[in-house]
Amino acid sequence: MTLQQNIPLVDYSTMRLGGRARYFMSIKSEEELLEVLDFAKKMQVPFYVLGGGSNTIFQQSDFTGLIIKNDILGIAEESKNGSLEIIIGAGEKWDDAVALSVTRGFCDIAALSLIPGSCGAAPVQNIGAYGQQVSDSLVSVRAYDTKKAIFVELSRDECNFSYRHSRFNTTDKKRFHITSNT
Repeated sequence: MTLQQNIPLVDYSTMRLGGRARYFMSIKSEEELLEVLDFAKKMQVPFYVLGGGSNTIFQQSDFTGLIIKNDILGIAEESKNGSLEIIIGAGEKWDDAVALSVTRGFCDIAALSLIPGSCGAAPVQNIGAYGQQVSDSLVSVRAYDTKKAIFVELSRDECNFSYRHSRFNTTDKKRFHITSNT
């Protein structure tokens, strides 16, 4: 994990807008997430967790805090209760996860192909298309709970999904930092 300073944000948003970030860190693990959150606390700076940048518009003025780029990758398969579950890192590209799911013989999220963004952002917005939404197939979300200062696994029901909403962008906005989805 390397701290960068004075980073132009235009390269991290599909809208190609934004000033500069005072601090910028790309994280690749849960341990790095904890380190970067500790850094923000010690420096007393605001932070923003960034996924793929497809739903982010930065202001043209500089951001005086820390941008945390979630680049936690990884795909694992686990057999549970006679079914196969795919665990996907929050930094993986959503469309790559859809493609993997289809090649493994699952079609439950096939209609969600070509939606830009990262896997960690998918449950935040409860992305959807053609009558399907991510909450229809998601089993759980692993996230860091800043209120309790622990990693938690939240079931689909605990995510409080509704049309294009979840607890992550409503009642608990900024409380949880998603690291993987199942």
